[in-house]
Amino acid sequence: MKIISIQTTTCTLRNLQERDAASFATLANNPNIAQNLRDYFPYPYTMQHAIDFIRMEMARPMPMNLAIELNGEAVGAIGISPLSDVYRYGADFGYWLGQPYWGKGIMTQAAKAMVNYVFHNFPLTRLQGSVFDFNEGSMKVLHNAGFQLECIARDAVFKNGRQCNEHRFALLKNDWMKLQS
Repeated sequence: MKIISIQTTTCTLRNLQERDAASFATLANNPNIAQNLRDYFPYPYTMQHAIDFIRMEMARPMPMNLAIELNGEAVGAIGISPLSDVYRYGADFGYWLGQPYWGKGIMTQAAKAMVNYVFHNFPLTRLQGSVFDFNEGSMKVLHNAGFQLECIARDAVFKNGRQCNEHRFALLKNDWMKLQS
């Protein structure tokens, strides 16, 4: 596996390691995190969930998901899920961060660094992120990382016992490269 270490002003993005499992199992086992993610992110989040996720990622030749490290500890994760078929040059962009670290600008810096890593290492031309209408913090992260709101899909999501709108954001590689020059 390729070794990745990307330093930002607030955190480091790096390969997931088995030693991250305990931190992930503690921080991700939080209903305030799970409520903002798709249902395939389990809650309760156990040590075995963390181990399985980390091992799956460690088996890839090129990491698609990275740990967000702060002061030597993994406090979240950020990554992509490539799309297929006619969407094969796109990927879903997702992330989570332990609640004690919210509101400190960490995720915006991590998102920018991850976008740069992805567009330089994968044959993708588009990243997209979907946010539930009640998650204003995540909308702000994507906006600050250069993503643009493309649409609001009304009643597109059923989460926590209720229908809600999904805000769909996207960032094109060409637009990102222009922002970097």
